[in-house]
Amino acid sequence: MMEGRLSHLLTDMSASAAVIAVCGGMRKSRADFRADVAANARRLQQEQCRRGLLLTEDSYWAAVGLFALLEAGCEIVFPPNGRPGTLEAMSGSFDRLISDGSSFLANSFHLQSGSLSETPSGRPLDPASPIAFFTSGSTGTAKRIDKCLRQLEQEAAAIEAVFGAVVPPSACVHATVSHQHVYGLSFRLCWPLATGRPFEGRTHDIWESVMGALEDNDALVTSPAHLMRLHGLALPVGRRPSLILSAGAPLDAEAIATTAGVFDIAVTEIFGSTETGAIAWRSHRTAGSGWQPLPGVSISANADDCMVVQAPYVDSQQASADLIELLPGGSFHFRGRSDRVVKIEGKRVDLQQIEQALRGLPWVADAAVIQHEPTRRIAAAVAMTAEGQGRLEQMGAFRFGRLLQKELSATLEPVGLPRRWRFVTSLPVAALGKRRQADIAALFEAAQPESVS
Repeated sequence: MMEGRLSHLLTDMSASAAVIAVCGGMRKSRADFRADVAANARRLQQEQCRRGLLLTEDSYWAAVGLFALLEAGCEIVFPPNGRPGTLEAMSGSFDRLISDGSSFLANSFHLQSGSLSETPSGRPLDPASPIAFFTSGSTGTAKRIDKCLRQLEQEAAAIEAVFGAVVPPSACVHATVSHQHVYGLSFRLCWPLATGRPFEGRTHDIWESVMGALEDNDALVTSPAHLMRLHGLALPVGRRPSLILSAGAPLDAEAIATTAGVFDIAVTEIFGSTETGAIAWRSHRTAGSGWQPLPGVSISANADDCMVVQAPYVDSQQASADLIELLPGGSFHFRGRSDRVVKIEGKRVDLQQIEQALRGLPWVADAAVIQHEPTRRIAAAVAMTAEGQGRLEQMGAFRFGRLLQKELSATLEPVGLPRRWRFVTSLPVAALGKRRQADIAALFEAAQPESVS
């Protein structure tokens, strides 16, 4: 049933009155969707668009734009974000920017509603249709990743094999993460489209919006960046979701416990990347549970204990910098990133170990550590607790940095002690809660007081 479902979505004439999505508070039927896709595909062909950069705020219009571009035979490009500088840097990668009206570019193609008299061609879509993603990754450098429609179909089938029995067929899929990210595209758009579940087009910005929209047994696609802000909230009676998904960065124990307390359900985490898509999952119903590969996914480790992924929707074998420990039965534990080990004065220094040591101090709420490129020394950005903020104000940045060094020296070698410091109220994170090295490095380029020791 699932195989090729997206390729045949426009040719499936059954259940035309069924709701496919909610857009701007309006229910959109499958017939509405086919008409909107047909109208925009015709316009794209008339304008001879070959490569469309798809950037929308509403996920319904993202679905319309995606399938209109596929129907028109265009290459599809997903940008990492909609910032002007990003779009300008990608100007050679697309002919037209496909938008739901939120774009500022002069040559934008605005998606429009079609008449029910307009119908798609009637031909299945080509599973090999190209879809490109650009991701900034951890370093901030844009990287192109090429996929195709067939890979999105196969990933949706793997997701359904695990979660299909958990989420009722009529449940609506809500999200706090954008479809512009591969995680959001896979779980809040492609999976519902492939399985017939309706989805909410808007992205919930605040928890009050989520709480007001969720119905009993609905599904929620979210992230650590949102789950860490649940304190003090209560779910209305009779609106318990059937599934809560999180991806982008590991959840800490406090966020896991808070989520279970608010929603009365254990959160399920998704492991993956833009390159591989979703490859594994784990539920926090059982403490310390390992990551379980999705159906069809094979996980192994190379000689350096780094993960190697093989899956129907992953081109060849993908080796990553993720350090893993294989467990019986094919599951695994994630042990951090190999690219977080650097060499200083000929010695190996684990940046993650330094961060953990800093977080163990009573003055530190959070910490991010990098190797400062100009000096090749360790640099630490620190968000303080209330006690730490008081110490900083009392001692000044230089002496406070020396205090942190002294505390760290009990467990770390001198070469691993931070020599540059930034003290901030909060550390920058990307949309899903993932921390990027480029954002942390930018803190040390800004003109602001710092401690150098």
